[in-house]
Amino acid sequence: MHGDCRLHYYTTTQLYADTVITPIVCYGLNNGSIALTDTGGTPPYAYLWNTGDQSNMINNLAPGTFIPLPSVILSCAALQKRFVLQQTPPYQIVLDSVATINWAKVFS
Repeated sequence: MHGDCRLHYYTTTQLYADTVITPIVCYGLNNGSIALTDTGGTPPYAYLWNTGDQSNMINNLAPGTFIPLPSVILSCAALQKRFVLQQTPPYQIVLDSVATINWAKVFS
């Protein structure tokens, strides 16, 4: 027999991601976040977001659409999801009536 003949078997399992989304808390802030925890497939996992981030968690997000492109080394499995963070509406204060307060009587 000439040379060395070896067979390599690669098994793949379904790739799943648990997702934790922290919405933007208040109008005008960029404090949203998205975190992925992957299971299945063949680790290690590598990430690339449409923002250029390369981590399983992205922070300080403004409103927008965020697409993670995690890939599994050696397995051809990929997870494709799209997350949309929306701006919360600004708070509005509506006064039904106006009252006149005599401050001198309040503090006397």
